[in-house]
Amino acid sequence: VTIQAQILELLKGLRQELGMAVLLITHDLGVVAETADRVAVMYAGQVVEYCGVRDTFRSTRHPYTAGLLASLPRLGAERERLRVIPGNVPNPVHFPTGCRFHPRCPIAVERCRSEMPRLRDVGGGHLARCFRAEEIASGAVDPVAGEGASRGCAPAGGARPPQVLPDPQGAVQSCGRPCESRGWGVVRLVCGRDAGLGGRKRLRQ
Repeated sequence: VTIQAQILELLKGLRQELGMAVLLITHDLGVVAETADRVAVMYAGQVVEYCGVRDTFRSTRHPYTAGLLASLPRLGAERERLRVIPGNVPNPVHFPTGCRFHPRCPIAVERCRSEMPRLRDVGGGHLARCFRAEEIASGAVDPVAGEGASRGCAPAGGARPPQVLPDPQGAVQSCGRPCESRGWGVVRLVCGRDAGLGGRKRLRQ
């Protein structure tokens, strides 16, 4: 981790000194949050979402990106296993028809199985390769839990704890549930809003 931080700091210094762009390819969401300005999320050889780094963590429009974020550890949760995206990455020799993510997608519909979605602007320069991106944006569907899942804020004693996400370079807001952080990050509350926390900072409405 120390060597990684030194390399990232070196790249940051060179970028500022030389005025150059840097393309990072990584699975580390912490690195993405700390270093990126814009993010291209890829699945099965295709860009499925492209947007600013804050929108990646706060306003995803694609079920695959949402699944990646949902797999991160949750604050206060005692679980033997983290959430995973069901199924397997498709064989590149035999990609499925239609959307390549549809066999693993909890909100796939018949159109997804037969027609390939194009990467399109779904608002504000946010690109997504999903027929249901607008429904995800409006909260009509939950891209992780699937059809019919509630997206409202659960009571304090509910079973769905807040989620810890890397801080995408900005402070955000809370729905009022008390939370405590032992590090840095953004707490994703069950209502879908975010709350920025520092070390051992208690957050209340």
